[in-house]
Amino acid sequence: MNMQTPKPVVHMDDQQVDATLSSLAQQDVIEHAAVYEQLLDTLQAELNSTERHG
Repeated sequence: MNMQTPKPVVHMDDQQVDATLSSLAQQDVIEHAAVYEQLLDTLQAELNSTERHG
């Protein structure tokens, strides 16, 4: 059995916790925005193709 080395516990105050959670939330929003942007680009390309050939 392969045992993992435990990571040290990092003590954080409330401000550090809030800042970390805020940072994670911002990253999540940015990642979701990129997915939606790609989806919109694909839909726009399909619409343009339909308008040209339809």
